Amino acid sequence: MAHAEEGLDIEEGIGPQEIDAGPVSVVVLFGAVTTLILIFLTIMFFNFMQNQILETKGLDEPLEKGATVIADQRNQLAAYATGDAQKKTAVIPIDVAMAMIVEQRTKDPNPKIVPVAPQTKPGETKDAGKAAPPKTETKDASKKDAKGNEKH
Repeated sequence: MAHAEEGLDIEEGIGPQEIDAGPVSVVVLFGAVTTLILIFLTIMFFNFMQNQILETKGLDEPLEKGATVIADQRNQLAAYATGDAQKKTAVIPIDVAMAMIVEQRTKDPNPKIVPVAPQTKPGETKDAGKAAPPKTETKDASKKDAKGNEKH
């Protein structure tokens, strides 16, 4: 607002020419540095507390325990042993077993697979739980394909 005193127009308030830039820049610089330091200290405090919590809960140890368990399992899977001497079974590494099966299948693509006899529980008779014997065709019976047509 303008006052008219003695014929001069004078504006009220502080004009831009009256603010000294030196002290203002010092205050702004101090505020920025203080903010950065507080952010840095907050991050350091968070990391410190996170490490304290992990140490008190013992969450650092499972990585070591897990590594030893995995190493033990790999050693066990890679070891040779006798499974059951009476049944003449052996324990061999899985890689070797897969290689043996692949080698066997390349020699004979359709090997005769003998089913394992079902295990009976103590006190159970051998006839209990047996299914009816499968139907077998005689040599004279004609064979049919999936659509029911006779094959010759």
